[in-house]
Amino acid sequence: MHLEDFYAAHRRKVYNVIARRVEAGAVEDLFSQAWMTFLERWERYREYDNPEAPLMKIVRTTCKDWYRRRSSKVVEIPLDDQALRAIPLPLPADVEPDTFIDLHTAISRLPTRQREALILKYIDDLQRDTVAELMGITVNGVKKLLSAAMRTLRTDPAITGDSERLGAPK
Repeated sequence: MHLEDFYAAHRRKVYNVIARRVEAGAVEDLFSQAWMTFLERWERYREYDNPEAPLMKIVRTTCKDWYRRRSSKVVEIPLDDQALRAIPLPLPADVEPDTFIDLHTAISRLPTRQREALILKYIDDLQRDTVAELMGITVNGVKKLLSAAMRTLRTDPAITGDSERLGAPK
């Protein structure tokens, strides 16, 4: 694969992943920084079966480093509403489509590894093998985390429509 083709196929995804995680003013710089880091190592990565995995690892590290430079405390990478709409909602059959759903709350209650797998797969739109490589687990491990996350979301009051318990608007 040629670098130009790889860049053309992945530039939009990389930009969107960064844009969902950092302030608007930092996106262009981090986008360039991530691609430059990847470019420096292209000769090694071009031989990989899946060069997207090291690219996304560089992108995530670039975003994390940006947060670390900004703050001495650990900062959770934020999610925006647009990104959350990409996750398929596991709504029970008896819940009306207009029921109040607080996806931020539901996802924030997931265990860290389940949340990470869910975000990488459904928001960052990565293949399971890429998610597995980024998380340092097997593809089967990713499947188990995603399954557990979806099972948990199906029963979360933020999604099941238990709006009174959540204090949602009526």
